[in-house]
Amino acid sequence: MIDLLDRISKAGILLNVVEDKLKIFSELEFIDEDLLIEIKDNKEAIIDYLISNKQTSHSSLIKLEIPTVDMQDSYPISDAQRRLWVLSQFEQESIAYNMPSYLDLKGYDIDIFRRSISSVLLRHEVL
Repeated sequence: MIDLLDRISKAGILLNVVEDKLKIFSELEFIDEDLLIEIKDNKEAIIDYLISNKQTSHSSLIKLEIPTVDMQDSYPISDAQRRLWVLSQFEQESIAYNMPSYLDLKGYDIDIFRRSISSVLLRHEVL
């Protein structure tokens, strides 16, 4: 089963189990016909495997490694970030992209919250 799921993943196909039905997603225009037949032939086994491993999607089996970059004074920005910066220059005092709000953390495990934030910071060095 792992071999089949790996081949599905490498083919750029995402599998989801929604209401006990297997859903197939792909950004590719065409899916290899032989692989599609194999998915259909093993449909129940795939659903059982994903559900028994408490996974509703094959994407949760994939662990992507994001390469770290060397520490720098600044980092390149995306086109979307550049557009936001340009728009912000038109109105110096604009708060259009601020989301002022707060969350009361009373009753939550603050240690788990700290560890969560730390793991985000470790994974995204730009922060």
